Amino acid sequence: MLTTDQIHLDVRKLDAELAGSAYGPSDEGYDAARVAWNLAVDQRPAVVVSVRTVADVQAVVRYAAASGLRIAPQGTGHNAAALGSLDRTILLKTHEMREVTVDAEAKVARVEAGAVWLDVTTKTAPHQLVPTLGSAHDVGVVGFTLGGGFCWLGRKHGLSSDNVVAIELVTADGEHVRVTEADDTGLFWALRGGGGSFGVVTAMEIKLHHEPEIYTTSMMFGIERATEVLDLWSRFVDTIGDETTTYVRMLKVPPIPEMPEPLRGGHFINVEIVHLGSEMDGLRTSHPFRDLGPHVEMLDGMQDAVSLSYFHMDPPEPVPAVGGAHMMLDELDAEAIQALVAAGSDPRSPLLMVEVRHIGGALARDGAVPSALGKLQGKFVTFAGGMAMDADMAVAVESQLEKVEAMLAPWDNGSRYLNFTEHPTNPRIFYASERYARLRDVKAAVDPTDVFQSNHPIAPSP
Repeated sequence: MLTTDQIHLDVRKLDAELAGSAYGPSDEGYDAARVAWNLAVDQRPAVVVSVRTVADVQAVVRYAAASGLRIAPQGTGHNAAALGSLDRTILLKTHEMREVTVDAEAKVARVEAGAVWLDVTTKTAPHQLVPTLGSAHDVGVVGFTLGGGFCWLGRKHGLSSDNVVAIELVTADGEHVRVTEADDTGLFWALRGGGGSFGVVTAMEIKLHHEPEIYTTSMMFGIERATEVLDLWSRFVDTIGDETTTYVRMLKVPPIPEMPEPLRGGHFINVEIVHLGSEMDGLRTSHPFRDLGPHVEMLDGMQDAVSLSYFHMDPPEPVPAVGGAHMMLDELDAEAIQALVAAGSDPRSPLLMVEVRHIGGALARDGAVPSALGKLQGKFVTFAGGMAMDADMAVAVESQLEKVEAMLAPWDNGSRYLNFTEHPTNPRIFYASERYARLRDVKAAVDPTDVFQSNHPIAPSP
């Protein structure tokens, strides 16, 4: 077993090999390098490495093999709470690998491992091309996609993982490989929705979609109207086509100067609608909620890929947060609506947000090319969260999340979505039994000694 001094000496040798940087726990720079996007997660790896090239990644794999350490790849660290202990692990940060190239004619983008969605959309928007982007501009493309990728375009174009053309990665033996649909090892299948347990992804080639017209609107209603709005929303989702995506959330807006005055410090129920089509069609689709008379309607109009990246108004910078109360629901009946309202409207609750997203469409169908995740199981997905500025706040949020889970338990279908699961969880819950067994077989074939550590890791089959 390595001592701290041995690790320090070995890190100096590793650092000398890299275009990037390596830090041990006693090195200046270690604390800054180990930080995750979720500032509430205190990551303390044995070594943290920031890589810039494929050769850097290969050097880290060799170092890990020689040192008896594991490797946990990380782009941004949005889902870092689910990663678990890193005591005997190298945290391999890819955030400096952010090159994006776009082939507009082929409608494909090659995206390096550290790129976030805004890096992609700024390159695709001039061509009226849109990737299957998530709801936050600064989420890493690779991590998002490895976990499936529930996206604004998903009801029409499927999960982000179903929009992958090729994946480049460094495997446990240090080889840099490119896998595609033609791969017959199962690795391409496993990487699309099976998580990050199979290697260090260095780049992806992803499909882009020509969507010249994107209409959005975000309507805020006073929280006292939550039951009325949710009742309408639960019926509205049965009337829309696959070109329309809608989320609803009960939201507390912080009383800070950066917030618009009509919203500042308020408690609302917020309906978001994204329609892939003309403004006229978007207005027609969203009119039932406009007829209710929202307190505020904003972000209504036509968007491009860049502005769509910001539409959900996720925090623009890293924050300390605790998330949970995630489950998949098959229905949203009157009793479920009342449970949601109770969960999200309490003014004393430390939660800032309780959200429900409609699934359906292509998200509920297997993609044309088989993948590990395949589809999302359920009609709705829930998630909630709050700020954790200190330990006491974190405990209060965790406690409230447990209460919300208990409130919604009668409608829980038992399935889960990897990217919304914020704590270490048995990965069996994400997959059908035969898919999970195949994932373990692929893991045994490409990483039999379990070098690679991910959130919700897949263990190799015996």
